[in-house]
Amino acid sequence: AYFNGQKWTTVNVAQRTISRFFRSILASSDGSMWFGSDNGGLSHLKNGQWEIFDVQSGFPSNTVRTMLETRTPQG
Repeated sequence: AYFNGQKWTTVNVAQRTISRFFRSILASSDGSMWFGSDNGGLSHLKNGQWEIFDVQSGFPSNTVRTMLETRTPQG
């Protein structure tokens, strides 16, 4: 679940059998949510659709400890 400043919203997590432990959560400026997990890679929720980034898809690690959103495309 996450809090948007007014109410809590439950999030149905993609690939729940891989990892249910999130090390970090980022509410992006575009309204999407990013979830970094202990052993399930990086999950991106945008407009109700999930995209998973893990070692099988070319991501360097399945562990994401922290995230940061930059203000410019160059970081």
